[in-house]
Amino acid sequence: MLEKVFGSKTKVIILRELSSHPNMQFTVRDLSRTLNIPYGSAHPAVMSLIRSRLIKARKVGRTNIINYNVSHLLSDQVRVLFEQERSVHLSIARKFVNELDKKGVKNVLLFGSTVRKGAFEPGDIDLLIILKKASSKRNDSKLIDRFLIDHDTIISPIYLSGSEMRERIKMYDGFILRVVDEGLMLYGEEEWLKAS
Repeated sequence: MLEKVFGSKTKVIILRELSSHPNMQFTVRDLSRTLNIPYGSAHPAVMSLIRSRLIKARKVGRTNIINYNVSHLLSDQVRVLFEQERSVHLSIARKFVNELDKKGVKNVLLFGSTVRKGAFEPGDIDLLIILKKASSKRNDSKLIDRFLIDHDTIISPIYLSGSEMRERIKMYDGFILRVVDEGLMLYGEEEWLKAS
């Protein structure tokens, strides 16, 4: 049964999305666009998941409307598995920040799909590291490499000074505003960011 459910990356991506929105209904084309998966790959994966009964389908005209089958035997376990996947990424991010040399570091924010509400897209761990001074030089590559080897996870830091952050916030930089709004503070004080 599990090989039918987890037989491909496309199925996993689709299941992750559907299980995170168990009450929503989608068409295959909707899922294809939302998840940026070619329709030619999404359609057979959805058909296979329908055959495994982990997702349900009903016809509306000529279109199949699909949703997560919450009454399936494995439904709860699959949702827990995807929730644990997100929590493992958060745990790895916290561990990285704990081991990070904090000299010259004002704040560290975790951003991206690990903290964003909605479907989780596993990949690298995105960190915004705010430095006390613009002239601060960092070399965290050994720690980043070790986390890649030990945890099979890519840590992707972006370094900005506090003054650069304030300037970009004043310029209404969409990326920075999104990070400040959605991000999770893993190190440092949050008040100065919200006040900027």
